[in-house]
Amino acid sequence: MREAVNGAEAVPGVVWLAPGGGHLEFVRHQSERLFLNVAPNGPSMRWCPSADVLFASAASSFGARLVAVVLTGMGDDGAEGSRAIAAAGGTVLCESRESAVIAGMPDAAARAVPEAGRFALSRLPAEVDRRLSNASRAPG
Repeated sequence: MREAVNGAEAVPGVVWLAPGGGHLEFVRHQSERLFLNVAPNGPSMRWCPSADVLFASAASSFGARLVAVVLTGMGDDGAEGSRAIAAAGGTVLCESRESAVIAGMPDAAARAVPEAGRFALSRLPAEVDRRLSNASRAPG
């Protein structure tokens, strides 16, 4: 697990964390290699780092191969990004109201993407594995 820095290559097996005060984005270059961009927070952004920013860039970069998970959290961050993921053919999974400590984020994402699956936290790892197996066979 590493804190994201501008220009780092996004490689398999590394979990990147958005730094405080910055938004993490995926950027696919002409070479098809994937890099990270850390964008500063703008005055119009309510949340920083923002799941919406991350999810929108991931939807553009991964399309139907993307499986995103929205866990416990306050507010509606992630809802617009979840909508972008679904529009790109990706999958959105949301933590259930029963297991979420604060259900604001997963509830907002589930409202934005009615077909999103809702799962207890204990079931999410197996569901992610199952969906990733299916997503790896998707074109693109």
